[in-house]
Order: sequence, then C-alpha cells, then structure tokens
Amino acid sequence: MIALEIVPTASRSLREIEARNLAELWIRQARELAVKEVLLTDIFTRSFITPRCWLDKIDEELAIRAMDLTIMVSNILRVIFDNFNTN
Repeated sequence: MIALEIVPTASRSLREIEARNLAELWIRQARELAVKEVLLTDIFTRSFITPRCWLDKIDEELAIRAMDLTIMVSNILRVIFDNFNTN
C-alpha cells in the first residue's frame, strides 16, 4: 500500500489548488515510481490519496477543503483509470 500525500494543508495552497492539478501531480509521481515490473495501474490499485500532515493545525473550513480535494482527486483518478482500462 502506498500513501501519496499530495493534498496540501497550507492555507494559501488549499485556497489556490485545483483537484485536476493534484490528479496530474499524482500521475507524474506514480510514473516516477513505475518500473518495468510495476505498472502504473498497479500503483493506482495499491495506493490511496491523503492530505499532507498537520490537517489538525488548520481551521475547520480549510480542513474541509482539504478533505473535499482528496475526494475530488480520487474521483478524477478513478475516471482516468477506468477509461484507461477499457481502452
């Protein structure tokens, strides 16, 4: 299992970042992990998206934003990989 902490918890980043950008970041990082024996789809099926540390140190509004982004990134990646697997 791989936990990729790509959802920021810094106030400014949380306000400015879009889920699509985070999904693209996840794909770039996963490609870097992928080697001949490990396929990108294997990494996808064995990993999960999490916010970075310190979620408990930000205000409730931003914590909710971080969790919403986490869900949105996960959903975007599911669509991408579902399309990838059906083609």
